[in-house]
Amino acid sequence: MILATLALFPLIQIQLGVPARADQVNETQLEFPATTPEAKGGKKVTSRPYISFAQGSDPFQIIQVNVDTDGNNSVGDAANEPSIAVSYADPDRMVIGWRQFDSVQSDFREAGYAWSDDGGATWHAGTLDNGVFRSDPVLDSDAAGNIYYYSLITSPWRCDMFVSSDGGQTWTGPLQGYGGDKQWMAIDRTGGSGHGFLYSACNTAGNQWSPRTFTRSVDGGQSWLFPIEIPNRPIWGTLAVAPNGDLYVVGRQSNSNTFRLAKSTNAKFAGQTPTFTVTSVNLGGVQRWFSGINPDGLLGQVWVAVDHSNGPSRGNVYVLCSVDPSGNDPLDVMFVRSTDGGQTFSAPVRVNDDSGNNWQWFGTMSVSPEGRIDVIWLDTRDEGSSRSRLYYSYSFDEGRTWAPNRPIGPTFDHSLGYPGGQQKMGDYFDMKSDSAGAHVAFAATYNGEQDVYYVNVVPGQPATVQSYELLHGAVEAGTVDDLKRSDNQYLRLASFPFSEVQEANLSSVRVRLSTLVQNPSELDVHVEVGSDQPISFGKIALYNWGTGQYDEFAPFSIGLKDVRFTRTRIPAGDYVGPNGEVDVRVKSVINVPFPLATFRTRVDKVQVVVR
Repeated sequence: MILATLALFPLIQIQLGVPARADQVNETQLEFPATTPEAKGGKKVTSRPYISFAQGSDPFQIIQVNVDTDGNNSVGDAANEPSIAVSYADPDRMVIGWRQFDSVQSDFREAGYAWSDDGGATWHAGTLDNGVFRSDPVLDSDAAGNIYYYSLITSPWRCDMFVSSDGGQTWTGPLQGYGGDKQWMAIDRTGGSGHGFLYSACNTAGNQWSPRTFTRSVDGGQSWLFPIEIPNRPIWGTLAVAPNGDLYVVGRQSNSNTFRLAKSTNAKFAGQTPTFTVTSVNLGGVQRWFSGINPDGLLGQVWVAVDHSNGPSRGNVYVLCSVDPSGNDPLDVMFVRSTDGGQTFSAPVRVNDDSGNNWQWFGTMSVSPEGRIDVIWLDTRDEGSSRSRLYYSYSFDEGRTWAPNRPIGPTFDHSLGYPGGQQKMGDYFDMKSDSAGAHVAFAATYNGEQDVYYVNVVPGQPATVQSYELLHGAVEAGTVDDLKRSDNQYLRLASFPFSEVQEANLSSVRVRLSTLVQNPSELDVHVEVGSDQPISFGKIALYNWGTGQYDEFAPFSIGLKDVRFTRTRIPAGDYVGPNGEVDVRVKSVINVPFPLATFRTRVDKVQVVVR
């Protein structure tokens, strides 16, 4: 039910008609006004919705969201570009919005939405502003649990806001605002001077105020700052608020392949006009659109997130995007990290762990309150470029390393059900992370047409490093904490001259970890090591509590480079002790005897994740 806006809110004055500048002719819009009329009388024929229940050790259950009043799938429609909000007051309350096409034969679309009050188990769908062309939904929650639905119209180009105080069951709006094509939104929930502020940035094309792309509301969407220009014009990206209220806007610089991160330290002050500083970001590739696997859309927008945890990673800035790297690989999900407020960034890290040239598109990121980073994307690694599958990975160490990629649900033909001649599955997915996992809204064609789905992805839980013991070597630097994070923090082992120790060419460190997970079924072991000698290699061994011996895994080369070694899905029964102990031994082996030499091996991190 939509309540009348005029009865609840004062009119907002909108200044119209600043035309696009002539030098922006190459700046592309991604949304276009409808060319066919609204499909009257659509969505009549129904079938059972696609619901995938968890099987075996896979904890993921996929639930269709765009269903009719009886909970069934509507045959012949289309739904894509989902965005999700989880109430900060009641996490069982969620709302997903999407582009709703009542008929796949028409490109007319409306603001579809569905709400859940039972943690995503069941959904109730509807349409905001019925009969009005709307696109590009973006949803979020403020600290009080109010849900905001940001929506694009094209006649004229403008964004409106709808607000719900009851978890999406009823709405007020539309509240008229500024903005344009491919807008995104962030809400300040920090409790500081900008608490409750709404921030938005959009494209330079499909924008009647171009090149002004940024706006702000300090009163819950009732009024908006007249748009201002961000230096270098970052587009097709997202926004994030830091723990101290600083604002970040990321995107590809318009008319360029350069990624830019814009930062404002004064957007949080209502009496000041926001100003921005801009940093270049290297993601190891370029953004792609209107090509490849999503011919009429983006292959992934740019994501920025800020760590709000209370640990050493608090305030870290993370950027992620599906990018086209150099070489024959068409698309990878790449990640970078800044520990100095966005001034500098780490080298790009690839999240997907496949081999070969596959498409990893629609990379999407969110961060949990404890600092865990979650990422999902579509992937063609399993059945070739004609079929995609949702994949998931996560990181407990600020994105330095990533968990083995896990498939979610079956593969599907992503080219089915293009609505109204639009050859795309929208331009983005969305997710929100909490302590237990991540709530994901995505599109797929499990029913033979584009539909919107919800899944709660659950990571493993990291075991805690308790202590270590050197067995055949010397610790030149390091503590227990140095085995948790790997940037320039490590233990140093020194292999003594070949003839001086009983095990001759072997030095090792024994690391004891503890897990609080009750009766885990499997574990992943991940280590990072490095060496200053080109002739060394390493081994990993796990203590078997049944046999009382260490079981070795295959050796790996170290050489002069850093090495990451991971063994996944190891049965936990043999290797987790009665009190949750896990005992890992990292061995450094020098395989050529040099009696007068001392060989050094660096142990950066030992991580065990249990499920």
